[in-house]
Amino acid sequence: MEFRSLKENELKEWTAFCGSVFPVGESYFMRHYVNDPYRDINGIFISKDDTGITSSVRVFTRYLRIKDSIIKVGGIGEVCTKPSHRGMGLSAKLLGMAIDYMYKNDMPLSILHTGTNHHYVKQGWFSICSYYKVYRLKKTELKSGYSIVKSSPADIDLLKKLYEEFAHKLSPVYIRNDEYYDKWVRNELSNTYLLIKQNQAVSYADCVLRERQGVVVKEYIGGNEMDMMKPFLYSICQNENWPKICAVSAPFANDINFMKFYDYGQMFRINKPFEISGKTIRYEEDLLPYLSDFPELSIDGY
Repeated sequence: MEFRSLKENELKEWTAFCGSVFPVGESYFMRHYVNDPYRDINGIFISKDDTGITSSVRVFTRYLRIKDSIIKVGGIGEVCTKPSHRGMGLSAKLLGMAIDYMYKNDMPLSILHTGTNHHYVKQGWFSICSYYKVYRLKKTELKSGYSIVKSSPADIDLLKKLYEEFAHKLSPVYIRNDEYYDKWVRNELSNTYLLIKQNQAVSYADCVLRERQGVVVKEYIGGNEMDMMKPFLYSICQNENWPKICAVSAPFANDINFMKFYDYGQMFRINKPFEISGKTIRYEEDLLPYLSDFPELSIDGY
């Protein structure tokens, strides 16, 4: 068994391998590689034997703003192992290689999202609790002068303008450059709607209908129209003929009067000390106060 970085001529073999393990298919992993402006083939780690690729871990490069500090982050994704080779410690070995890669490439912080937290705790990651607000939407008309319109890929500049104007109110939040908007964000959007006021886009929401969950709002930038959130979401559900139950990541919504559900899948690892607003972050307890308002940023997910 060999453990190493992926080679360029193995890219299609690797995407086919990941697509055979995860139900999303090969094209999902190729899209995530081709559309990522920060991609680095050396950040994809595999194990391989005479049967082919047996396990995979990828480090995504991202930049996270926390308060007034910008942190280079290693996002862990594409973690999978061939069913016949599970329980052999392959992904644990690859995660160790990924940690070494992040250290050498000045990524002091690592983030991942998982349903198998215990696997990563052994390697030094810790979980935080993410909150969602769940709204059972009652029929609510938009105020006079407001309307909604379904966005198209051509509207990416409008979404960028709103995100750049208002996302700074969220902390932490990912930094998005022009290429990242044009390639990654444009292709990760699902069903995006704009809230229009006097012929101007003032808010947007990207939503997806999930079986047995209802409507999950992947991203919501309310701008100065936060009071219009529930009528906006109701109008989207009405337009799509979706059930009127919406889950919104809590930091996107400031309404405290609705039930919550929790997700402990977001995990963090401090690879080496770094600073946030002049304060040195060395341990979990140093970082946790800055993560209490971290939204689930599905568009930036990996």
